[in-house]
Amino acid sequence: MDTGAARGSGGSLPCSNCTLCVKPWHRRQAPAALAVALAAAWPFPVRAQLVPGPPAGGGTLLGDTAGIRSFLDRYGISIGLQNVSEVLGNPNGGRTRGAAFDGQNTLSLGVDLEKAAGLKGGVFNVSAVQNYGHGLSASNIDNLNTISSVEARRSAWLYELWYQQSFLTGAVDVRVGQLGADQEFMITQYGNWFVNAAFGWPTLPSANLPAGGPNLPLATPGIRLRVNAAGPLTVLLGAFDGDPAGPGLGNPQVRDASGTLFRLGDGVFAVGEVQYAINAGKDAKGLPATLKAGGWYHSKASANQFFANDGLTVAPQAASGSAIARENWSAYGVVNAMLLPGPGGKGGLAAFARAAASPSGRSLVSLELTGGLVYNSPFGRDGDQAGFGVTSVRVGQALGGRALASRYVPHGYETVLELSYQAQVLPWLQAQPDVQYVITPGGGIPNPNRPGQKVGSAAVLGIRTIAAF
Repeated sequence: MDTGAARGSGGSLPCSNCTLCVKPWHRRQAPAALAVALAAAWPFPVRAQLVPGPPAGGGTLLGDTAGIRSFLDRYGISIGLQNVSEVLGNPNGGRTRGAAFDGQNTLSLGVDLEKAAGLKGGVFNVSAVQNYGHGLSASNIDNLNTISSVEARRSAWLYELWYQQSFLTGAVDVRVGQLGADQEFMITQYGNWFVNAAFGWPTLPSANLPAGGPNLPLATPGIRLRVNAAGPLTVLLGAFDGDPAGPGLGNPQVRDASGTLFRLGDGVFAVGEVQYAINAGKDAKGLPATLKAGGWYHSKASANQFFANDGLTVAPQAASGSAIARENWSAYGVVNAMLLPGPGGKGGLAAFARAAASPSGRSLVSLELTGGLVYNSPFGRDGDQAGFGVTSVRVGQALGGRALASRYVPHGYETVLELSYQAQVLPWLQAQPDVQYVITPGGGIPNPNRPGQKVGSAAVLGIRTIAAF
């Protein structure tokens, strides 16, 4: 049984000094069997987002490297190496106060097979990531909307490995191989540069899907179809193996510690999205916007924390066996819109919003609302952006007030506010000071370090750097 989504890192060993904690490895066998069962269902508090984009300056520290990059480009080969490093700390709140240093190296190789071998419309891509340090959510705050999009267990993973073939002069393309759904589905165009993971791959699928679904650092075998149906209309369809790490206890990032399991037969995760672009052409006179509507279905989602194998709600003397895997689904919508163009048409004020919902009776997180404002090229600085974002999730509503189990599982809201500025320091380097405030982590989870109290709301201060080599 998968005991939760892939939102935990650190590779910590079990401890024996807490009775009920959001981390399964921070839980001893409490006298109340119910508390143990429900605590085991809480997801690991780690990341859920696509890789931060390369610096907008477009440069690299190593440049053309004695003409090597230019030579490879003639044959359709491109190599990318990027580092994201950050220091984040919570001076108050959380399970405990402190600071954390973590980061991620990303290596990618892309091959345009038309240039390389004359295969028109063919593209090959492979990428790998290596994480280091430890994340603030896992070590200090225990929240669901993970503080950093690069927070993960210290390890190295093969991420994506796929072949893409386009047809009809690019109107249709098919991608097959090991894929991450977080690279194309549910994305907020103006919001995915924020530090908090929830502004990329949403918290809702991360909490409700086995191993957090196919998102960094764990991809899974799948196929994706993209059709540019009619001008501004684009349709995306994807089908993936249902569990990147496979069934089992503990951290999914430990069960697949290298990204090379290539699993099949764990159910199906299917997702579809329709995108409509407004004023997207070169000659368009109005302000651009993109509307997205989609949904996903999982045939064998994470073992439901509220039901035993006899279908009864987990409560004392009511559960006769282990929890069962139940299908789950979600619907979502995304809006990206330019509100006010900047001077000379450069940058300007943009807004983004996203809403997602899942059945409360089957989901740890049943509702997620995200939105914010971003100003591109502030102060006339190309490559800079400033923004304010808000994301909130509803936790544990499946229990309502009916079950005795509701005493042990939080059923409220976790909300994160983020204020961030990303500065283009050099053509190959960005620096991003960041402030976040986490309100009611986990919707009101108990603090294992302070019996009888909940994990407190936390302010987070930090800085991130993004370097392209």
